[in-house]
Amino acid sequence: MLEMGISEKLVNLIKETLNRINFRVKLGTELSHVFYIEEGQKLGESSFCQLFNIALEEAIRDLGIRTRKNIFTKSVRLLAFKDNIDIVERTKVAIVEAFCACESATKNIGLIVKEDQTLTVNEEKTKFMTITNRGQIYNL
Repeated sequence: MLEMGISEKLVNLIKETLNRINFRVKLGTELSHVFYIEEGQKLGESSFCQLFNIALEEAIRDLGIRTRKNIFTKSVRLLAFKDNIDIVERTKVAIVEAFCACESATKNIGLIVKEDQTLTVNEEKTKFMTITNRGQIYNL
């Protein structure tokens, strides 16, 4: 994250929220016993989507995929929002190649979305759409 220009203070804060944290509650002048929140619980859940996108951005940069060009003139266009990724390409082959590149990139950084899997496709939500030069739209 530091290489992406995120401040060291924010990186350290994120690290602390992902590790085991101990708490004490103060009521008036009395302190409670120490209790812990372990990693893996719903700690930091609201920031999951942002952390997922930061990790994916880093993986794609490391893989050398260009994502900064105009959508009409350059291949490999990835649109990410929360934990969804849209791949916009000119051909089906290019879509498959872009997905394989994303899958490879996530494996390289150890990004695991589901147990024993990395990037996965939700077949119920997946849609392919072809648009011709004449403006006709075909759903596949």
